[in-house]
Amino acid sequence: MIFQAAAAIKRREVAAIAADAKDVLGSVRRSLSSRLLKRVLALKKRLAELLTAVSGCRNAFEEAQEDELMALMYLTALKANTAI
Repeated sequence: MIFQAAAAIKRREVAAIAADAKDVLGSVRRSLSSRLLKRVLALKKRLAELLTAVSGCRNAFEEAQEDELMALMYLTALKANTAI
């Protein structure tokens, strides 16, 4: 559930950046100006920040999967192994 929520948030951020990028690229095709180059730089920075955040989330998820103590979170398996 946490992974899905994090992915949904990042998916929305990617969609917003993609929409901005389409607009900028359309403008660049028509004419190139310093204003457009500044917008391209701003988009590049936003994408770099998003990539860093996604990489951090991915690393955290991978660490959580590898951690033996995280196995305790699998409550169904824990309950199945407990004599009730």
